[in-house]
Amino acid sequence: GILKMDTPEMSIKEISFDQGFQYPLSKDKVYSIYVRKGSLTINGNSSAQDDFVLVNDSDLLNIESTEPGLLFIVESLADTGYKTYAQIMSERMAGR
Repeated sequence: GILKMDTPEMSIKEISFDQGFQYPLSKDKVYSIYVRKGSLTINGNSSAQDDFVLVNDSDLLNIESTEPGLLFIVESLADTGYKTYAQIMSERMAGR
């Protein structure tokens, strides 16, 4: 069947690259990035294969790399209008 997402303004992208690049972002969104392949620097922070990086409040993703790589990026609204799983769990843990 076809996968249909109910989450508003969410996108999932896979980006392959041969060298560093810049990718425009929106400050009202959160970018969850999984490094599937490569050794690179994301906005000044070193990352390698299987690393997970969260980018928010930024208008540019700056990737520095001298080798090919592959990123999996989930883009979602910073203010979702509803509580996320992470927020719910954080509240539960704080209530202990």
